[in-house]
Amino acid sequence: MKKILLMLIVLAFAGSTFAAIPVKFSVNMNVKIAEGTFTVGVNKLVMRGSFQTDAGDASNWGGTFFELKDADADGIYTITVEFPDAKAGTEYEYKFVNVGTSDGWEGVDNRKFTVTAPNMDIPVVYFENDSVIDTTADNTVTFQADLTNIAGTGIGFFDSASDSMTVAGIAGWDGDGAVLVSGNRNMEFDQFQEGVIYKTTLVIKAPIGGGVNWKFRAYPSARFSDGGWDSGANRVYTMGANGAEVTLDPIVPNIVPSAPAITKDQKVLFQVTIPANAGNAKAANTLLPYDKIHFVGLKGELTELGAWAGDWVAADTAAGQMVSLNDSGKFGDKVANDRTWSKLVTVASGTNGGQKQYKYGASYEGMESVSASTPMDNEYGFGLNHTFVLRDTEGTLEIEDTWLTLLTSVEKVDNTIPSSFTLSQNYPNPFNPTTTIQYQLPKEGFVTLKVFNSLGQEVANVVNKTQSAGTYNVTFDPYGLSSGIYFYQLSTNNQTITKKMMFVK
Repeated sequence: MKKILLMLIVLAFAGSTFAAIPVKFSVNMNVKIAEGTFTVGVNKLVMRGSFQTDAGDASNWGGTFFELKDADADGIYTITVEFPDAKAGTEYEYKFVNVGTSDGWEGVDNRKFTVTAPNMDIPVVYFENDSVIDTTADNTVTFQADLTNIAGTGIGFFDSASDSMTVAGIAGWDGDGAVLVSGNRNMEFDQFQEGVIYKTTLVIKAPIGGGVNWKFRAYPSARFSDGGWDSGANRVYTMGANGAEVTLDPIVPNIVPSAPAITKDQKVLFQVTIPANAGNAKAANTLLPYDKIHFVGLKGELTELGAWAGDWVAADTAAGQMVSLNDSGKFGDKVANDRTWSKLVTVASGTNGGQKQYKYGASYEGMESVSASTPMDNEYGFGLNHTFVLRDTEGTLEIEDTWLTLLTSVEKVDNTIPSSFTLSQNYPNPFNPTTTIQYQLPKEGFVTLKVFNSLGQEVANVVNKTQSAGTYNVTFDPYGLSSGIYFYQLSTNNQTITKKMMFVK
């Protein structure tokens, strides 16, 4: 009996010596998971604070010893930490930390708790006390413009003594939700890089994974073609996770300084061929109804082309806001009914020379039912225009174009960034009825893929837009072309590759 009593006394003493006070902590990570700042299975959630050594860790305010887990995959991460009963009444401070490639500490004041026997279940909290899902992020982006090819002094150059380069956009263009948080849009010359590189760093807020529309623009606008705008489609930056810091490779802007004014009236013959696969930019994947065309119109930045005024309607011609082309074999048109529409235009002496933008549009029966707004703006998308260089020329300056929207499949194979700019041989070759052309872009740029006949005449404008780095497959269908040898030419970022192919009917 005495032995039993002694054993009970020992057990009671031992129990009081090793008693522990369990404290449960719970964190709701669903908001951070939805926002993309906490990746399940990749990131860890840990606790750090002044309690660690008293709870068995080697040091305070560091390490990953106290890791929270989500056993039932409900987004609530928990951990139970045991404290010696002697620590009852002790107050500790702590924070939760999102551990990924770096440590993401909570941006709140230190949390506090006081150990209370016999146990504690601290109410669930949100990481950083953030209970609202915000899919936007702040990215710090360095933009770089390579002006090497246009830098110089005086008219016809980007002159650092008088000109400036800026980053435009980042202002909700096309509803992208982008906001400029901080930074100077005006770019500064970087003396530490080869060439003439201008750069600036901006902080952007926009939805994670969304595209931010932007362009370069040069000032003063009167010294550059098209008001100094970076011609072509909007450039797009894809938003990364919150806090991302990105430096874009130097980009050559599609900006052309104005040249000296022409010293005499200059005749310019505009000609556009509308092939059988001409598409209607107002109706996706739809052929332009060629047999219903009334006339082809022409607008542009020159006063003689309407200075971009009007509404892309047939009535613009009467208002002097659009030029009407014909395919009758008259008024500058060389051959009647050959699908090439033409107009001879005289540009007045004194007009600033240099690159000029313009665009065609077709007036056809029923176009208002396809698009009530700007129905004739149907050659290509907004801002995607043709260009030519106005200069003093003996005789007539002839412009030969192909309708920009052609029904051709362009597919991005993957997002892996290639190491070099390449253009593969088309396959099959010879081909009938279609062939595939693959090319690789090591960086973003404005890309053109054109097809020429054996006389050097452009017969197809297959790709004409800004594309991100990656590998692309183009399925080319030579609608309306005759058998023979053709050349396909890929150009981007001042690089050009040309290859030969054969079409056999």
